[in-house]
Amino acid sequence: MRPIAFFAAALALSAASTLSAQSTDWIAGCWQRQTPTGVMHESWRMTPDGLDGGAATYRGDTLSAWEFLRIGNHGGQRAYIAAPNGQAAHAFPLVASGTDSLYFADPAHDFPQHIVYRRVGGDSLQARVWSGEGATARGVDYRFTRRDCETPRTPGGTPIDLTRAVSLRDSLQLMLDSVHALGRAPGLSAAVALPDGRVITVTRGVADSIGMVPLRANHRLLAGSVGKTFFAALALDLVAKGQLDLNAPISRWLSDEPWFARLPNGADITVRQLMNHTSGLVRYEFKPEFARDLVADPLRDWKVAEQLEYVLGDSAPFAAGTSWQYSDTNYLVLALIVERIIGGTAYDAIRTQYLAPLRLRGTVPSVGVRIPRLANGYVDSSDPLGMAGPMMVNGLLKVSPKFEWAGGGFASTPEDLARWAQMWYQGRAFAPAVVEQALEGVPAVGLGAGARYGLGVIVRDTPRGITYGHSGFFPGYLTEMRYYTESGVAVAVQANTSDQRAIGRGLGAIAHVLAERAMAAAPRDSSSVQAQEQPPPLRRLLVVDGDTVQLGRSLGTLARFVMFPGDTAVRFPPGMFEGADGAMAFFDSTGTVQRIGFLFGERHNMDTMLGTLYRDHGRTPRYISVPIPEGVRETWTWYDRETELAFTRFTPAQSSVAALLMVSNLLRRS
Repeated sequence: MRPIAFFAAALALSAASTLSAQSTDWIAGCWQRQTPTGVMHESWRMTPDGLDGGAATYRGDTLSAWEFLRIGNHGGQRAYIAAPNGQAAHAFPLVASGTDSLYFADPAHDFPQHIVYRRVGGDSLQARVWSGEGATARGVDYRFTRRDCETPRTPGGTPIDLTRAVSLRDSLQLMLDSVHALGRAPGLSAAVALPDGRVITVTRGVADSIGMVPLRANHRLLAGSVGKTFFAALALDLVAKGQLDLNAPISRWLSDEPWFARLPNGADITVRQLMNHTSGLVRYEFKPEFARDLVADPLRDWKVAEQLEYVLGDSAPFAAGTSWQYSDTNYLVLALIVERIIGGTAYDAIRTQYLAPLRLRGTVPSVGVRIPRLANGYVDSSDPLGMAGPMMVNGLLKVSPKFEWAGGGFASTPEDLARWAQMWYQGRAFAPAVVEQALEGVPAVGLGAGARYGLGVIVRDTPRGITYGHSGFFPGYLTEMRYYTESGVAVAVQANTSDQRAIGRGLGAIAHVLAERAMAAAPRDSSSVQAQEQPPPLRRLLVVDGDTVQLGRSLGTLARFVMFPGDTAVRFPPGMFEGADGAMAFFDSTGTVQRIGFLFGERHNMDTMLGTLYRDHGRTPRYISVPIPEGVRETWTWYDRETELAFTRFTPAQSSVAALLMVSNLLRRS
């Protein structure tokens, strides 16, 4: 059928311009489309607020494309909301709906401009997307057949519920919004890779504070030491091929270098000790002399021998293999060995073996002052390398990042890093035989309680099991990348500031909360896809002046936080607050809830927080949230009844409830 005919049919079949459960229940369920090159799945689930959906295309066992979908309210009207590959969503307003058809359109969009769904019989679904009209129309037809919801499955056999990523993306976005609103970071960018390979990206803030350019998912940020994971992978691949021996002395490859005799512990260091930072080589980059020279000539084209000169002749802090100390110097030396073996540059090998075949298109070597789509980074006065202020002027970095080389050496995006983490730690980036050796860590003092360092990997124990990953610092940028072994979820978070205080909390803590939310939305019994979800039992989380406020997690929308007199229940989408241990609400004079906060993590004690509140601000809150368990959690996550958080418009005097943990921040802003 021609596009114009589709348009006419949709209008003719329209019974009303409103969308209801009665007019859309025919689309709920699971659908499949077979093509010569693969299979496309699409699923829809009825919710109290419309339809949540998702699509995924597989070529064999490889996920090649995915989309998060929703048919529901947007800006006061019903719309088809699509987020290709989990990135920014676009809304197509509903034009017409009938008993077996839905028509959405946005003529201002590039492609598509029109979307029509039609039911054909009882077990077929036809969709057409197109742009233009008449002879200029270009479009694509899709014909799906109904399938049971046991498909699709991951290569490991786990059923995939394509519909739940929509509400999960909302949850992740709100969490990132809340962290950004409570800090001073210019921008935050994060990605969560689900076990089935789909990636959700969320951002908040600006890529450039002067031009107020919004930070997008495709903006690159300097990844700092996370880049070591690429150089480590290259070395481990050589180990798997028998070309590099982890226990061999580095003198086998470097003894003829004119500087080698002056390298601390040089004669005793092995390749393994370079990779796990037990060599005794100290950090050249934090030597005062290096910082002085870097500031004096920030665009200098550094040679490795020049960088090593800052540590040559020094006394090692310990004998090789007897202790641990993190040092970029180790990876400079490692990369020299790798390049000797491969007979080319490490960057070229990484590009050929990893970036290109794994489609990590957002990741590029940081070898010059102009890096396409690089967000501006911001440095505070305490930078260890002597940098200050914005890192870019007129689109160019003020300092050449080339000095970092194998100590980091890449600009990337959270999406690429989350996907890279899954491939690395699942043994899909290089030979699985060497992954087990890489993950055997030694105690890493300074990286947190119980942390270990393997061969280019930080190993941590968490309440959600062991994580593998890496952290990264470059002046103006911070990065955290983690993979959760028990769930298969990977997370990457980046900030365009290296001032931890400006963010307000560690990127590792942010990554962990994002991961927990993804795990809470893990695939469930697929039979629930076709049926409307029943609300779970309510949890009592908040007591306000003796009146119980019950908090549920399944009905209503995030835009309606309204408290009613008497036995009141405030309800939210399913899984939104999984793992929350406490809550706090703000009311206006009419009794309407203006803000609601939730507590996660394990650090603060309620008595301590209240004492700080009284002591620092001399204010006694009229109402206090009391039934919060012992070991109150670390971070308040805030949700506003408006589309975006607006703490700048809030003052405690306007509310009948004062914030416990965040009151100091609110008072400073008001």
